[in-house]
Amino acid sequence: MRPEVSPGAFAHTRCVRVDMVDVTRRHLRPVPGWLLGVAVAAVVLASALVGQQLASHVEQRAVRQAGLTAQTVVAMAVEQTVTVDHLDGAQPLPTSVAAALDRNVEVLAQRGLLYGLEVWRSDGVLLFADAGHPTTETRMPLREQQRTAAESTFLQPGDRTVGGQDTVEVFLSYDADHDGSADGTVEVVLPSVRAEVTHDIVKLYVALGLATFLVGTALVQTNRRARIRQAEALRDPLTGLGNRMALRRAEGSLRGRTESDRAALILFDLDRFKAVNDTLGHQAGDALLVQVAEVLTSLVSPTDLVVRLGGDEFAVLIPDVPNAEAALTTARTVIDGLHQGAFAVQGVLLDVRASAGVAMLPDDATDVAGLLQRADIAMYAAKRLGAGVVPYSCEVDPHDVDQLQLLAELRYAIDHDELVLHYQPKAELDSSEVLSVEALVRWVHPRHGLLQPGAFIPMAEVTGLIQPLTAWVLEQACRQAALWRSAGRPLAVAVNISPRSLVGGDLPTIVLDTLTRTGLPAHLLELEITETAVMADPAGATAVLQQLDAMGIRVSLDDFGTGYTSMALLPSLPVHALKIDRTFITGMLGAQQDAAVAESLLTLAHRFGLRVVAEGVETLDVWDRLRELGCEQAQGFYLARPMPADTLDSWLQQRTSVGASSARV
Repeated sequence: MRPEVSPGAFAHTRCVRVDMVDVTRRHLRPVPGWLLGVAVAAVVLASALVGQQLASHVEQRAVRQAGLTAQTVVAMAVEQTVTVDHLDGAQPLPTSVAAALDRNVEVLAQRGLLYGLEVWRSDGVLLFADAGHPTTETRMPLREQQRTAAESTFLQPGDRTVGGQDTVEVFLSYDADHDGSADGTVEVVLPSVRAEVTHDIVKLYVALGLATFLVGTALVQTNRRARIRQAEALRDPLTGLGNRMALRRAEGSLRGRTESDRAALILFDLDRFKAVNDTLGHQAGDALLVQVAEVLTSLVSPTDLVVRLGGDEFAVLIPDVPNAEAALTTARTVIDGLHQGAFAVQGVLLDVRASAGVAMLPDDATDVAGLLQRADIAMYAAKRLGAGVVPYSCEVDPHDVDQLQLLAELRYAIDHDELVLHYQPKAELDSSEVLSVEALVRWVHPRHGLLQPGAFIPMAEVTGLIQPLTAWVLEQACRQAALWRSAGRPLAVAVNISPRSLVGGDLPTIVLDTLTRTGLPAHLLELEITETAVMADPAGATAVLQQLDAMGIRVSLDDFGTGYTSMALLPSLPVHALKIDRTFITGMLGAQQDAAVAESLLTLAHRFGLRVVAEGVETLDVWDRLRELGCEQAQGFYLARPMPADTLDSWLQQRTSVGASSARV
């Protein structure tokens, strides 16, 4: 039964575009090649500076070590032998003192601590030179005297080698009497630390070079992996097409355009794809999607961006299109090409059909997110109307500002029981006995009052809220029917099922779970589906109806007569009753054509062994005429309007007490 719309129902007449905010996750992005080169060069330069500083540190450490060694030699070999008296005046060093110095030097030389030792007076005259390394100099060069006076201690490369090894000369000011003034100079000849320092510096630079190479390699590899990840992040792994992120990235190519430039987004959704997954398995479904992607790519221009958004949804972004008609032509070409394509999976030939929605830039939206939203709305309109391709327009968009607010409130209403069910009785025409009722949802809105289904059901249909709404209605209707059964009044309850709930979810499982929770027997639940729901996906609808039939659920085909294509399918559909649409019942006594249609539908249903329910019966004459024609059941304002459960209880009690014939309203 179609949603009722009362004159006071909440109505919406404005169509306002509302852009939705698209939040994207951040990803590590690769850097340009020149920037990567700058980074590597910076690492190399930093390594060179660090190496230079560390090398200087190594050299300074070696100098300090040589100075400490020289001081140790002076303390061990000179301080115990040479006094301030020996350094004053012009007398040569006593022989015994010189001999003692030679012995000390020899001992230290044997230990490898030094190669030679010389002692100079403060006036620069040579006082002592070890016997093993005699010198021809008798006076210290002026430059060395000046440096010793200025620096106290300094090093310089030796002017001689020992055993082929370079030496270093350490000059130290010698304070023999420890009064703070220099009394002379001691020159200590040590093994050169140049080789050791060079070796350490070489090792340092090798380590730094290796570290620099590893860091540079890591930067290059990280950038390469980032490029790979970026490419993967923009590609659908199954079909190799772009994905939703690639579509968002394409928005950059649409910027800086003139007002006359046009772009189009076409959103395609495969019809009855779920049946492929359910029948052949998800692997077969994936194989079909790959084939569809190949055909879709071949049917559009190479400059168009083809992406898979997920599931069986594909999109084509046409960056340059002259007008909307050209975009619609492309969409029809793709749909025809898919239908005519030879698709085979696991040896099974498949008939592929699709629905498409088209949105234009800048007419319908100003960015890709807006285009996608509006193309999605148009695509669902195409599915609902069976039109193949539908362009976006205000007429197919239920999402104005008020409805967006109402949509958010509807989510809250479902979760917080702001919805109620009214029940309209169905009576047997031959006995007037009420054996079943139809559950009709109402919304007790805090601001708008009691809203009829027409104010919110269409909105729920296109936004996906129809699934939780249907589940809520099923739950409440089955609970109420179980209460009536417990009270000794086993009334069957009928619940309307939308096209999206029929084939877009797991309806048999939901129904079974609801019956189990509420304890209602299956024969007391009746589901009403529309012709359009069956024709949107005949194979999928038939499979669901067969499962429901196996569970013992009775199914009625609602609004019968408003469509014609389902008559060919009627013999194979597992339905138990037909509900003739109110448009033929209300005027059947005044319009000959309506009467002929109603009578023909009654005859057709009875030939197929189906019961017939007439809805919209508003007068006694229509009631009697339907009974004469053999119609089994009727509902309408003549019998009773929809009412809450407690009111229905009272109404039924009154009918029982006064008799069905006199209880007619």
